[in-house]
Amino acid sequence: MRRTSRVRFPALLTAPGRSPNSPADEKHIRSGSTWSSAIHRERLRCSAGSTGRHNNCNSNDVRFATLTVIHVKGSMLLENKDLAVCHYAAAFIDLLGQRDQLRGCALLPDSLDDLRPLIRATIGPIKWLQDSFADFYGALRATTRTAGTTEEYRKGLEELRKVELKYQRFSDGLVMFVSLMGNPRPEPINGLYGLIASCGSICLLGLARETPIRDGADMAWGIELNSNELYGCVVANSYALESEIAQHPRIVLGEHIVRYLHTIQALSGSDILTQYMRDLATVSLEMITKDTDGAWIVDYLGPGFRKYIAAKLDSSTYQTAFSFVDKQIAFWKNVDNQKLLNRYLVLKQYFEKNRQHWM
Repeated sequence: MRRTSRVRFPALLTAPGRSPNSPADEKHIRSGSTWSSAIHRERLRCSAGSTGRHNNCNSNDVRFATLTVIHVKGSMLLENKDLAVCHYAAAFIDLLGQRDQLRGCALLPDSLDDLRPLIRATIGPIKWLQDSFADFYGALRATTRTAGTTEEYRKGLEELRKVELKYQRFSDGLVMFVSLMGNPRPEPINGLYGLIASCGSICLLGLARETPIRDGADMAWGIELNSNELYGCVVANSYALESEIAQHPRIVLGEHIVRYLHTIQALSGSDILTQYMRDLATVSLEMITKDTDGAWIVDYLGPGFRKYIAAKLDSSTYQTAFSFVDKQIAFWKNVDNQKLLNRYLVLKQYFEKNRQHWM
């Protein structure tokens, strides 16, 4: 069994003013002889006849390992743009309750006193969602600078810390995404780790501040028609997971994301970058579990997430979020909404199951 203790990954849920841990310590980086050899990336050698971990990946993982890229040459339809169609991982985040808050609205109220509660109930949660992702993304990209480190170490750290996690805003939601184009390398793996960590963090903190979100994330083909404007199967699939499968505040993951992480975890090679990618895939998988309905979810209350992401949070966050779940159960029971009552009862079971990791 591989151990992940060699690498320190960024704890995104940190106390104000504290810097997250670097995703790799100096000892790990210096374990290779030179960076010129360490930066060499070993290609996945998968074939239809290769099966098992000792052959790098199984036959079902071939298309995820090769990550085919199709370049669409300029045309009249595409306004002479050269676009790339490739695999993406994307998360579709929906801020719950906004439809009820906006029901019956029209022109602005005459009184400022009437306007303030409207802003708090509608614009406030959306601004929090957008700012929260910006904070988590900043924590993911932050570099811990160590006095006296060598130039070799600084270059190596920069290589390992590369990340390109993008997002686009829309109405009361958010889509965050990362391109998985090309051969396996730290940049997209860091992005996928950040996507999982950010979604789990926002879901937990959203419940604690009574701003619940629901999320679906999947891996499929996509294309960036413009900067930070993703279109394609990956967006449609992620939306379907969020709107049809998630049901209550949780993050449902598509099977392809889980299989991709297993493919990276099974990479062979002893160079630094390969070791790092394997370890980060392992950490990401430790933050994922199967829910009671068989869906893969980000296990934001589980032991892996608690260890790697929420280690600096005390039990009050869990207690505050749990209290909100209980209030929702009481509210939906009082208004006789059996559908939403049942959904929050399922969520309460998830909290009770993971109480030991927080109390």
